[in-house]
Amino acid sequence: MNKRKSKSEWMDIVKEFKSSGLSLAAWCRQKGICKTTIYPYIKMLDNGQATLSEEQHWGKLSLPKTNSNSAISIKVGSITVSVNNGFDKQVLSEVLSVVINLC
Repeated sequence: MNKRKSKSEWMDIVKEFKSSGLSLAAWCRQKGICKTTIYPYIKMLDNGQATLSEEQHWGKLSLPKTNSNSAISIKVGSITVSVNNGFDKQVLSEVLSVVINLC
């Protein structure tokens, strides 16, 4: 009987694949895992969602009260990220992924 794997177990499996140096097809063949089963978890890891657990943790968001050109501060754990007006959303997403992995 196959036991259903949790999201964190799949993330560990994806990390094992990523560190193997093999192509996805070769690694899946070697491990007996279907590519279509592991692929959504690879995408989650690549999109920085691997650190999200079953339980969500919210950070503190500080919004400026007076000047619309001011930066906002995003606090995740002990790390604070300041974001200025006109920021690049993709860069912010990548920075937050790194910050979340550090916390």
